[in-house]
Amino acid sequence: MKPAIYILLATFSTLFVISCISSVANDKTQINISCRECAGMEVSLKKSDILPTGLEEIYQSRFDSSGRAKIEFVQDDTLSLLLVVGSKDQSDPEFFEMLYFEPRAKIDLTIENGSPTFEGDLKKINSYYTKINLIERERIKYANANYRKYLSVSSLKREAYFDSLMQFGTELKKQINLDYSLSEYYRQMLLD
Repeated sequence: MKPAIYILLATFSTLFVISCISSVANDKTQINISCRECAGMEVSLKKSDILPTGLEEIYQSRFDSSGRAKIEFVQDDTLSLLLVVGSKDQSDPEFFEMLYFEPRAKIDLTIENGSPTFEGDLKKINSYYTKINLIERERIKYANANYRKYLSVSSLKREAYFDSLMQFGTELKKQINLDYSLSEYYRQMLLD
């Protein structure tokens, strides 16, 4: 009788340990990245610090010879992280993009010719993030190119200049407002 109890207890203990291990594995957030032109390069996720110390690298990996990389991490809150491919100091990265993460999300990202395509969890929100990032890059490029002109004009023309900068996101805002496949939470987050 005693050996049967020991076997039963050992079985339950083993099952408990296995369920704990698989539970921890399922608690990870995961991003699988495919980028043929990135084979052998480093890839990292960085978070921005509001202090002037710059970006802090928190997760990293390296693309294998076929251009695949995987980053897994445990998180308990939503995050916006900068994905950087290539240069470690980010002065001239091959690719960079701000991404949105939620706990236990599985994101598949394919980068072809510098353009990201998403599959898996958070596909839609990260696709919009990419569009918003593109608009912001264009806005900054426009502002930098026209800065001297901005400094030399009257305050009335400066106001018109600022109004022209606001036009970059108007069409995207309409698209987000009309996308009923987004939850109200995501819609509001993107619009803000």
